[in-house]
Amino acid sequence: MFSIDMLYKSLLALCHIRRISSANIEHFRKRIGAHLDVTGGERYKKLDKLLPRERIQMLVDPGSAFLELSFLAGDGLYGKDLIRSGGLITGVGVVSNKLCMIMCNEFTVKGGSIYPIGLKKYLRAQEIAHECKLISIHLTESGGAALPYQADLFVEGGRNFYNIAKMSAEGLPQVTIVFGSCTAGAAYVPAMCEENIMVDRKGYVFLGGPPLVQAATGEIVSAEELGGARVHCIQSGVSDHFALNDQNAIDIARNIIMNSNYEPSDSWAEKFTAPSFEWNGDLLEKLSDGRSTLSAHELIKNLADKNSFSEFKKFYGVDLVSGFCHLAGINCGVVANNGMLSEKGALKATSFIRICSQRKIPIVFIQNYTANKNKVTLEQEDQRGKAIVRLMSVLACSEVPKVTLIIGKSSGIENYAFCGRSFSPNFLFTWPAAQFCSHDGDSSVDMENMEEQQDAVYSSARLWDDGVIEPKDTKRVLALSLSCALNKPIPDSKFPVIRM
Repeated sequence: MFSIDMLYKSLLALCHIRRISSANIEHFRKRIGAHLDVTGGERYKKLDKLLPRERIQMLVDPGSAFLELSFLAGDGLYGKDLIRSGGLITGVGVVSNKLCMIMCNEFTVKGGSIYPIGLKKYLRAQEIAHECKLISIHLTESGGAALPYQADLFVEGGRNFYNIAKMSAEGLPQVTIVFGSCTAGAAYVPAMCEENIMVDRKGYVFLGGPPLVQAATGEIVSAEELGGARVHCIQSGVSDHFALNDQNAIDIARNIIMNSNYEPSDSWAEKFTAPSFEWNGDLLEKLSDGRSTLSAHELIKNLADKNSFSEFKKFYGVDLVSGFCHLAGINCGVVANNGMLSEKGALKATSFIRICSQRKIPIVFIQNYTANKNKVTLEQEDQRGKAIVRLMSVLACSEVPKVTLIIGKSSGIENYAFCGRSFSPNFLFTWPAAQFCSHDGDSSVDMENMEEQQDAVYSSARLWDDGVIEPKDTKRVLALSLSCALNKPIPDSKFPVIRM
């Protein structure tokens, strides 16, 4: 499931979608390869340690899916230091037939130290776990905060401890496996969780390690004596389960989840698989140019299960396509750009979202903004603005699960109106051709810098999305995301006062 070769080839397919130079393709390949390359992996093997992705692979149920989030987090943010995946691997998987959010320290990067982007990724994973009512499993091995960045970590650094306590209070189980040394702030994660497992002679929990103890008190003490599994299982009581090795720890964790007696009323764990699918050949050709207009109808019909798409208001507000369909067997609504959003398109979307909210049907939003080359009057623009305000008001207060996919340009007010990041979709993914910008048209101001900042990799590195995905995996990722979001009952929606 986590074959490096398969993942490498899969991610390289992203280059197929965009018309970019061979130099850019080579650069993209290097970024992918760099994030997958575990330097010194053999050294850890000799220490009988599982690598981070191997830990996840052994934890999840055989044959089940794993929805990894924000693979490119941190890319290019720390100069020459490559903090692979932001120093933390996060994603949703099935453990003992229960949906779980898995957070695994990438200990091969700076000893698993937490960088600002890693903290942001951690908090995003916890946000998803809370919203989707998922069990949280922390696979820990970390030296705590990366001290050169402590000014960017301290204030929000305790938020993950707060989240652990709050989710536990809401009945969402919190479980930790201590695979290695957990020092300073990282020591609080196993202490805060409901149950934790420590691996003998590998897992350690202490606020300050032996060198710090010696420097402060002059006492010479081993890591095992200071905070090993035997100390915390027998004397301090910080740990609840003693594991002989990594595999034993994973087996104990799976048993804990199995016996947790946690079962959401609408559990989708058994449905957490979704087929990939083959693109229509003609459509794939159109996708080769990131700036070309893509027909929303073609895209939806390729994503929807066969003959399941039923369009809503087909002849009204044709710059927007909306309708109901089944996606890998999941009933959902779809709202997609088919041009620049007009007044009629906004009114149509508002009506459709209210229907989905009434029926408690999740919605998939597809963004691909194209500017309107036709002139519009001030009155038309005024009416359009008012309609978009109504749309955003309804969107913000709709309680149905929402998943957003950005396949092309996403700019200005349309990013918000089609459930961009600021409108809190349960998940948001992008294609490699996606472009983020705050303005609606091209600008000659600092174009080189703006071009870089619009890039999908640039935005994903900063967690403006939950990951860049290749088009052929779109149906699978959307289906898995909807399964997560539907893991809890959908509450009634209450809409605000709308002035205009």
